[in-house]
Amino acid sequence: VNGSFIDDIKKMTRYKESKIAGWLRISERTMRTYQSENKVLEKGLSEQVVMLRTVMEKGKAVFGESDAFDKWLDMENFFFDGKKPSSYLDTTSGLRYIFDRLTAMEYGDNV
Repeated sequence: VNGSFIDDIKKMTRYKESKIAGWLRISERTMRTYQSENKVLEKGLSEQVVMLRTVMEKGKAVFGESDAFDKWLDMENFFFDGKKPSSYLDTTSGLRYIFDRLTAMEYGDNV
């Protein structure tokens, strides 16, 4: 997994680099270095990037467009303890939970 995966995430969402870097728990500068030099990501970071990319792809598929998914991420939600789903994007377990909720929506569950 290299910096191009981060580029893919940036293309899939309207969020700024600072927000994406925060989800990945790296600095914007580090993120830009990975992107510009197309560096191979460290093991833990690569897992987080792949999962974030997968969630973004799933969200776009479920909502039909990235903007609608981004709006859903920014709305307080009962199923996320009244928090915004986007606040769960910075951990592996949070990404899995969002993915599971998106899958449930795909099959008609209210989320």
